[in-house]
Amino acid sequence: MNIQPRSIHPLPPRLTMDEYADFVWETVHRGSPDRMARQKEIEERVASPFRIREEAGPLPDNRTSSD
Repeated sequence: MNIQPRSIHPLPPRLTMDEYADFVWETVHRGSPDRMARQKEIEERVASPFRIREEAGPLPDNRTSSD
């Protein structure tokens, strides 16, 4: 069985800040208010936002990588 990947690009395309701002504006203005409210509710329930380990820095002394 030979399954082809959906895209040859594993990462999303790179955007300029202006392109990203346009995307966000379009998303907000064309989005469903119900879906946006639901997403906001979900995000507000996140008690401890995650960070990518390389960006997060070292763990505090009282924590281990298995925590």
